[in-house]
Amino acid sequence: MRKFLKPNPQRLSNLSLTKLKIQTLVLVIEPIYGLEDKQNLYEHSIRVPMIMAGQGIPEGKTYDGFNYLSDITPTLYQLLKIELPKTVEGIGHAKVFEQSNVHIRKALYNVYGNWSRSYKSADGYKLILYNVDGAIHTQFFYLKEDPWETRDLAQDPKNKERIAVMRSALKSEMQKTYDDLDID
Repeated sequence: MRKFLKPNPQRLSNLSLTKLKIQTLVLVIEPIYGLEDKQNLYEHSIRVPMIMAGQGIPEGKTYDGFNYLSDITPTLYQLLKIELPKTVEGIGHAKVFEQSNVHIRKALYNVYGNWSRSYKSADGYKLILYNVDGAIHTQFFYLKEDPWETRDLAQDPKNKERIAVMRSALKSEMQKTYDDLDID
């Protein structure tokens, strides 16, 4: 059974009326569960909204850099100045609250099921590869001009080299995580 707690902005603003504001770190994440919401590697399915408030977190700042859900725990540890256990695999992002234009991760690698993988680069390109019954299918998007991923650029010859570079980077990420999906 799941419970969905709808964030109440009034409750968050009430913190500022008490001394709890100094002692409280608030984290609100809108999770995406299973097949009812996430059914592919398109942006609308893989992005997870998050709000943080508390000491050390500037008001009104937004961060558009790359991170994984696994980066939340080390970020919280950094903000709370707690030593990070060796078992935590994510990367802390507390620096983004102190410095402008800091990007911790340069790219994102995503997995959906045992048939699709994606790689998104900081320059706005995204490669999605599918292995469907041994047949490899490629999609390629430029998110800065096509954020809804409606124009597949994979067949455009001018993207051949960029796709090859991103495919190689994707394979490298897959090897790091022991992901054995055949994408060749």
